[in-house]
Amino acid sequence: GSHAPRPLLPAGNTGMDPVATADGFRIAFVVADYVESTGDIFVIGDNGTGVRQLTNDPELDDSPAWSPDGKRIAFRSYRSGYDGEIWVVNADGSAPVNLTPNALPATADNRHPDWSPDGRSIVFASTLGGDWGIWVMSADGTGKRQLTNTPALDAEPAWSPDGTEIAFRRTDATGSDIMVMPAAGGEPR
Repeated sequence: GSHAPRPLLPAGNTGMDPVATADGFRIAFVVADYVESTGDIFVIGDNGTGVRQLTNDPELDDSPAWSPDGKRIAFRSYRSGYDGEIWVVNADGSAPVNLTPNALPATADNRHPDWSPDGRSIVFASTLGGDWGIWVMSADGTGKRQLTNTPALDAEPAWSPDGTEIAFRRTDATGSDIMVMPAAGGEPR
């Protein structure tokens, strides 16, 4: 906080969803046009140099999340033409993999991925169970398991630094609140 903020992108770009690697040397972000429903994931050095586009698809890619080792990025994408799916790509943009493929017709919307501190799991919000709930899966997309299942909208999950808990936003008729639950599942507080 000792320096004035400075823009990292050229004028005219709309950058959003910034997230830094654990070491703070690289930032993943989205350049998006929500009117056109397009957007791609980019990476830039913390000093504003080395901008590199990682995804290039006519559909929206957003919500990037770095793996703890900085080698991969999970993100939401509409590239399959259905509801949102969680994809993972190497930090150089190679080897994109869909971890939550939807069958036709699309039956689930998935968003807000976050890596566990050990890099073995990804937590995300999904409608796989009917309502918006919190789900976890292995980093390769196997072993999907639902952690919350209520009529409320549960979204935007994030792992605690020690990996023992997951925080998330719960919205119901009374408003929104931040909830915390054990990473293995259990009653949120």
